[in-house]
Amino acid sequence: MTFDKQTILNAIPVGKANSITRNELKAVTGYTDRHIRRCIAEMVTAGEAAIIGTSSGSGYYLAETATDITDAVTDLNSKVKALVDRIVALQIMRLNYAE
Repeated sequence: MTFDKQTILNAIPVGKANSITRNELKAVTGYTDRHIRRCIAEMVTAGEAAIIGTSSGSGYYLAETATDITDAVTDLNSKVKALVDRIVALQIMRLNYAE
C-alpha cells in the first residue's frame, strides 16, 4: 500500500457514528479531494480496506460489522439501478433523434 493510501486509511475512523467528511480528510492529509476519492476507490476495489462512503454525505468510515458492508452494497446497488434507468432513457431518446 502506498504512503498516500496508508495516510488516508489511518485518518478514517471505524464505525458509521465516527465518520469523517472529505473536507476533514483534506485538512488532515493535505491531499486534494480528487486524490482522496481515487485512493479510497483503489483501496476498496483492491480489497485493501472496507471503506464506506455514507449516502447522507456525512463522510467515510471503516466497516465495523458485516451489516455495515451489506448496507453499503444495498446503497450502491440502488445507485447502479438509477444509473441504468438513466442510460436506458437516454438510449431511447437517442433513437428518437435518429429518426
